[in-house]
Amino acid sequence: GRAFAVANGSLFDVPGGAMVSNGMSQITDLHLAKQTLVNTTIHGQPIAEGFGNSTLGNGQFFLAYLPSAIVIFFFRIFHGGILPLFYAGRIINLIVYAICAYFAVKTAPRFKIFFAVVALMPMSLYIAASYNRDFLTYALALLLAAYFTKLYFEKGLVVGRKQTVIFII
Repeated sequence: GRAFAVANGSLFDVPGGAMVSNGMSQITDLHLAKQTLVNTTIHGQPIAEGFGNSTLGNGQFFLAYLPSAIVIFFFRIFHGGILPLFYAGRIINLIVYAICAYFAVKTAPRFKIFFAVVALMPMSLYIAASYNRDFLTYALALLLAAYFTKLYFEKGLVVGRKQTVIFII
């Protein structure tokens, strides 16, 4: 849903607010152990009456959704089907992750096999090939670890302004 909002141009906020809940009763009706839920009020107000649309957005930074949002945008222009759209968004996230993993392995002066194994772990690939925003977190963590490894094993370890700026970015 967030990727669709970014494709529509809502980078920092979801139009109309993020849906929190229409009512706690709708959620608890599906719960088999409903009677175990004791507290159904917040400051004396029933939860079912207290929730609605939040106008604060959902607090998710748009950058992680940008690759899949670009695919969604172009699929809308060219009237692509929903199933190819779904998989194309996942594949572009995997491609971005693979590019970052490639540069992480290439950047690391030592432990290249370790970085490759970590990048190709099943859970990493599963997250990378999804609409989850964590694919970018995993990719950037690999790049950062490879960069730190490079700084550590370079001869004449001097961390200057250039390295500090790269780390901050």
